[in-house]
Amino acid sequence: MGWRESITKVLAGKVGGPWEGGIRAYHSSPHDFDKVDFSKLRTGEGANMYGAGHYMAENPAVSGQGGQYWNQFLSRFPEAERDAAKSLQINKFDREQAAANLRSEMADTRQRAAQKNEYWERPEYRDAHYANILRRQQEELDALLRGGPVGPRTYEMNLRAKPEELLDWDKPMTAQPGVTAKINDELERRIVRNHPDWRTYSVMQDDLATTTGEEAYKLLASKDVANMGQLGASTFLRDLDIPGIRYLDEGSRRPVQLHLTDLDRPETLDFRSLPDAQAWLTKAGKTADSPGVRLVESPQTHNYVGTDPSKLDILAKYGVAGAAAVPPTLGAFTAQDQYEAR
Repeated sequence: MGWRESITKVLAGKVGGPWEGGIRAYHSSPHDFDKVDFSKLRTGEGANMYGAGHYMAENPAVSGQGGQYWNQFLSRFPEAERDAAKSLQINKFDREQAAANLRSEMADTRQRAAQKNEYWERPEYRDAHYANILRRQQEELDALLRGGPVGPRTYEMNLRAKPEELLDWDKPMTAQPGVTAKINDELERRIVRNHPDWRTYSVMQDDLATTTGEEAYKLLASKDVANMGQLGASTFLRDLDIPGIRYLDEGSRRPVQLHLTDLDRPETLDFRSLPDAQAWLTKAGKTADSPGVRLVESPQTHNYVGTDPSKLDILAKYGVAGAAAVPPTLGAFTAQDQYEAR
């Protein structure tokens, strides 16, 4: 599929999530690639806390344009490219605006360098000082004007699956019957074929009825039960046509905020759910309508771990984060810093 066919599918800084063609999400990386390479699994950030696979996020503030991981990867780049990326971020990733502002800063630097009324114990120190500033600014400008990727890459991904086809890390297995049935059927089939797997099956059968997706995955990986390890557990899911794992991002695990401004020291409390917040209010003798009380419920967003590279598509790729989804201009960089879209 060329970029003309897929350009309408890119997120352009919006929150992703399920749609008719799968699940759209962001992935930030210090690396440039054209397809997902599972030989690089478990070499990224986060210690694979949610299983082995390709990590993505619905929320651009997590893995998207200028988000948490984009900023985390920034330190890996050479100084000039890092400065250029920061300049782009400050200018909302408008490369032309960033270059124009940098040229203005360079003109100011030259003007200050030419002033002889500044106090310097030795004038040559002043000259060396401003020459060094101009050198760094020129290197930063060169990085912007090259038109190629600058700083961490941001990928807009599509996982060709429905949410109910994924292992939900946070939900009980009883709430995801399709996934549970696939795992149970495969474990039972293995017992018929290989009697020593009986212990795996019996433990999993008992626990799948009462466990969460997280606990089920860890049972599969556990040395004490299935002894698959993380990579084996993810491969196990992939082979069952369970192409990924879904879990709430950190900001969505306590999505309800209670702002209390009627106290000597205003306070904000975070809760996992609206009933939890309301229970706290009741215990405190308050309601959501009480003076000095403001209850805010934020929408929940998910992260994803893709376990099947054949179901992962790169819809668009950005040299830096924050670009609007516009077709690349031939022979020049666009104002928004998208450098490739498929």
